[in-house]
Amino acid sequence: MRSIDHLALSVVVRSIGRPTLDRALASIATQHPPPAEVVVVAASGRRHGPIRERVGATEVCAVRPEAPLSRAAAADAGMRAARAEWITYLDDDDEFLPGHLRGLMAAAAAGGTRAASGRALACFRNGRAEVWGQRFALAELYERNFVHLSALLFHKSLRECGIAFDPELSLHEDWDFVLQVAQHTKFADWPRASFLWHADTGTSGGGGGSNVDVEAFRRHRDRVYAKWAPARDRWVERCTAALQRAASCIAAGRDDDAAAEAREVLEFSQNDPHALNVLAMLAMRKGNASEALALETLAIDVRPHDADLRVNLARVHVARGDRDGARAALSEALALNPSHAEAATLMRTLATATSSAARRGGDAARAGFLELERQCAAECGDAAAWRRMLAQFIELGCPDDLPGASAPLPPGDRAPRIAVITPYAREPIETLERCHRSVLQQTLRCEQIFVADGHARDEVDAWDARHVRLPVPSGDCGDTPRRIAGQVVIDGGFEAVLYLDADNWLRPRHAESLWARHRASGAALCHSARTLHRRDGTVMPLALAGDNVHHVDTSCLFVASAAFDLLTRWGTWPAALSRIDDRVFWHLARSRGHATAFTGGLTTCYEATHLRFYRTLGEASPVGTRPDVDVASLFTWYEALSPVERADLDARLGINVGDLLASLCPATRTR
Repeated sequence: MRSIDHLALSVVVRSIGRPTLDRALASIATQHPPPAEVVVVAASGRRHGPIRERVGATEVCAVRPEAPLSRAAAADAGMRAARAEWITYLDDDDEFLPGHLRGLMAAAAAGGTRAASGRALACFRNGRAEVWGQRFALAELYERNFVHLSALLFHKSLRECGIAFDPELSLHEDWDFVLQVAQHTKFADWPRASFLWHADTGTSGGGGGSNVDVEAFRRHRDRVYAKWAPARDRWVERCTAALQRAASCIAAGRDDDAAAEAREVLEFSQNDPHALNVLAMLAMRKGNASEALALETLAIDVRPHDADLRVNLARVHVARGDRDGARAALSEALALNPSHAEAATLMRTLATATSSAARRGGDAARAGFLELERQCAAECGDAAAWRRMLAQFIELGCPDDLPGASAPLPPGDRAPRIAVITPYAREPIETLERCHRSVLQQTLRCEQIFVADGHARDEVDAWDARHVRLPVPSGDCGDTPRRIAGQVVIDGGFEAVLYLDADNWLRPRHAESLWARHRASGAALCHSARTLHRRDGTVMPLALAGDNVHHVDTSCLFVASAAFDLLTRWGTWPAALSRIDDRVFWHLARSRGHATAFTGGLTTCYEATHLRFYRTLGEASPVGTRPDVDVASLFTWYEALSPVERADLDARLGINVGDLLASLCPATRTR
């Protein structure tokens, strides 16, 4: 039944005949290589409509019961009918994203396990989307489910171990099933959200949004707890005994024996967070802070709601000299448990230590930093000065009040009308809140204009900001929202505009330092510098070549009213160029003869979401990291235009697009 061009995999589709079945099956057809088999279980019985014979290159096996089946019975029937070596699931109102099956299979092969689990991208009718799921840990699975059935892959041999879907469970049948699988194998991890879960559709009561029945959820959860209590109690007893032995060994100074006990726990309790925490603390005792960081980070990855683990992570950061990381971990611990005494004490100690370090350096250290800021403002291409300033900023503890302080405003010039334009689409509400909070904290008052790019969040309506809603997504990286908001700025009588992408944020003196630089220089186009940040907020010790000279990020830009002709230029270029829109805008602005000036201040905080930042530092990229812009493909697109089309585009924008693209990827220059 399987050719060499197919994955040795059966996809079981639970279907009640919804109109979305064709969409679900179409998502299977996008998988390359395709699965060996698709098993469609007509869970609605005789009422189910026709079932196609093929999905792309894959044959369909139809299971047609006489009577309707429950969710558990349908899943079990599909598993029994599956003939391939590996099995996974898909409901008829959900979808696979490209690469989902290949990723799960590759993870299982690399891990040498009989099961693998991934992540789901949970989508809601209001436009919200969030990643659901996490790396596997048996300790956490006994408490709660985090493995979606469609993000689970398991080997057919597990059927011989007696695994089966419990017909008594109309909810949490997937949780119970994963617990059964976990008794017989470890899980490989596929850390990508490659499955689209429409969480608030359907009527199971176990999804999200409107598809939640709180009482049924609680009742079935308690049934799962009761069913697994004996196995869990035996597991707890075994874990507790080993960890207590580890604690006794640590107290006696026998660290190697303690580590052996913790590793024994990991053998029968995969990714046990408490065992990982013990090993992290032992690594710290040996002075291996890098190993401790990896272990503690993994512990938090599998147990994200534990404030104690985040406090321990903060201690690891302190040992590594990363006070910024320590503060971030402690802030997260206090967000989870505001009354956590140890976190509060360590935060105060860290603040005192930072203040003491600043006092030891005295005003001379701050004055030295500000002198470097002035030097960089005067010569933005001085790479050595840039590196020194960034290193000194990190050494000073990254104080938010320092960048931008080298050019203070006169007291009587503190009431300009400055707009901050922020397009957004599917960013989490916490990301939008961070962005907005940074605008509210500006030392010079600004008015923020949020533009919803087809995915409006109602929460924004209650904020101290304007909220413009676009009915459909523009698909041009925020260019259309910026152009529309630019017209709002022009009509509203503002004196200047700042741009701030939704996943970035500003330090308090950002607006003030840019306005001061504009007033001192008369330049209509000003810009700041940026620091690059990991997803947890920590600063990357990285300054990119060409920043502030050939490239100015959108969130670093300031445009005064004399250059408002630029505001409606966003997105007037072909959509292909929107991937490098900040570079197009910067070159377009300079081609129009607008004078530019630079603050030298590290006042923009840029969340590093592209692969190249992590590759440059030699760090592993986190889940969700975006691929770098393929400049070569842009150049190929440009070269495919006719000479007349290229000349017309260059004339319309006022720049040589070919030269711009070639400057980003010199090897592509052909003429």
